[in-house]
Amino acid sequence: MYRIGRLSALGALCAALLLAGCSASSERPLRLTGSVVDDVTTLAVPLLPAPPTPFSAAASEETASAEPSGEPGAAGAAAPTVWLQVRAVPVRLGDTVGVGDVLVEFDDSVYAAALRHAQARERGAAADLAVLGQLIGEVSTGLQDIEEQRSQLETAVADLEEERDDLLVELEAARALVGSMVPTGAPDPAQKVAELETALDEIDAGIEEAREALAQLDESGGQLGSTVSALEGAQRAARAMVDAASALVGVAQAYREQTRLTAPVRGVVVSVPRLGEVLATGAPAVVLRPDAPAAVRTWVTAEQRENISLGAAANVTADSLPGRRLSGAVEDIGTEYRYVPTTFATRIIHVSRGFEVTVLVYGEEVPPPGTPVDITIETLGSASR
Repeated sequence: MYRIGRLSALGALCAALLLAGCSASSERPLRLTGSVVDDVTTLAVPLLPAPPTPFSAAASEETASAEPSGEPGAAGAAAPTVWLQVRAVPVRLGDTVGVGDVLVEFDDSVYAAALRHAQARERGAAADLAVLGQLIGEVSTGLQDIEEQRSQLETAVADLEEERDDLLVELEAARALVGSMVPTGAPDPAQKVAELETALDEIDAGIEEAREALAQLDESGGQLGSTVSALEGAQRAARAMVDAASALVGVAQAYREQTRLTAPVRGVVVSVPRLGEVLATGAPAVVLRPDAPAAVRTWVTAEQRENISLGAAANVTADSLPGRRLSGAVEDIGTEYRYVPTTFATRIIHVSRGFEVTVLVYGEEVPPPGTPVDITIETLGSASR
């Protein structure tokens, strides 16, 4: 009887100690291990498609570093890879750059030639439109024979149809630029594609109008009204061709602007390519470390997660900063319960799951990225004491 009573008393004492321990642990700050986050932004070579065929032809006699590989033009084939050579690197490692600053300039000889070709094409389209306007004036006043007008008109319509086919090819190439990042002030590829599509519809309508009038001209035996109608249809298509050529100038400008890599965020330059290096589109080119407060990452159990909150005060220490205690606050608490990376050693979690917690650290004397640190986070219970 005495032994049973002693055992009962011992059990009650242990239970009381356990409850007291649990209560005390919930009121104590969490002491965890973590590491400084290596939060970098990697900028790739712009996903620049190869210039359309007319652009490439215009640049065939110039030195070009943007050379497509693969089989361009094959139905269903993947877009050819474009290789770009680094022409200039106006920044150095450790430089602080702002949004929009130029980081790398690639050789743009192909795209500069493409722009000149597009500008020449725009001038040619304007000249063709002027010729058609002159023809309408002459045939209306009877200064030229209708048969001569008919021959010139058929040639003009055939040229417009050929230009239309080229426009379809260039429209598909322009669509590849839609959604890509372009420097501030550069033409918007999406807007230029929309302008091309509108112009293409108008070109089709004008050519159809001219063809119908030519057919009526055959049936009527050469009436002046049908000739004028055919010329007006061709003029309509030629006017839309001028609009299309203007849009293609914008597309060519967007192509060329893509050969400059600019900073999307303010940060410190960590890595840059070498001058003269040749890189494929999509390849990593520049690494920036954003100019933002440093952060450390740790993991907590489900029970610990219930005892902390966003904004909770935290302290961070590291062996590389002896005697220093950096202040911080909880910036993010994960909601996904998942396995902790095997490379991450904690005091509690080993080959188990937990919640990721990010703590922002104040001050400039933060250890380098990847440095192991010790973290103390105030819990709800300890903060209220």
